[in-house]
Amino acid sequence: MGFKVDNISFFYGNKKIIDDITIEMESGRFYGVLGPNGSGKTTFMDLLTSHRRPVDGSVTYDGKELAAYTKKQLARRVAIVPQDFNINFPFSVADIIMMGRYPYIPRFARPAAADVEAVEAVMLQTQVFDFRH
Repeated sequence: MGFKVDNISFFYGNKKIIDDITIEMESGRFYGVLGPNGSGKTTFMDLLTSHRRPVDGSVTYDGKELAAYTKKQLARRVAIVPQDFNINFPFSVADIIMMGRYPYIPRFARPAAADVEAVEAVMLQTQVFDFRH
């Protein structure tokens, strides 16, 4: 299924940033959001990830309102790749990929052997294993 955005609007104070957007986005596809600075791209992404809620309209994912998902459930289903991604800490490639496993790791727990195996498999598949450290 994927996202269904139905007549959403969003304001910052009295200024309307998102005005009556309707779109359906299928799962398993890549979508890009383009527009000039200040046109509402980041706000739209915040609405899709439940960081913000629309003033009007609704956003559903796989037929379910975003508000019905916990943050962890949504993190297991939705990923966003920003245009600019800057990490100001000395994380390794393996560390950064492991961050994608956090929705699957219990709070305050260390990654299990299965998590380490999943990260290694991804690094091999994407041919970055040699850069893991």
